[in-house]
Amino acid sequence: MLHYLRCRGFRSVAYLDDFLCFGSTYHECLENITITVTLSESLGFLAIKEKSVLLPSTMIVFLGLEYDSVRMTVGLPADKRSSVLHRV
Repeated sequence: MLHYLRCRGFRSVAYLDDFLCFGSTYHECLENITITVTLSESLGFLAIKEKSVLLPSTMIVFLGLEYDSVRMTVGLPADKRSSVLHRV
């Protein structure tokens, strides 16, 4: 599936059943999301809409880490940061 998407110029990261789709523009990212969800569903996978972020964003939590494409940073989300600080 990723090979098919990459051959069509879409960039994404997959881990088991989680996908992170990229695009240089809002429209490109939205097209990537739409095609990825459509292809996944055509292959029998179900996207859980309540847990999915289906609109492009510059900040997203993926696999427990917060990715910020404006600041170009990766870090712990605020709730996890405070949990770690309380353990010290």
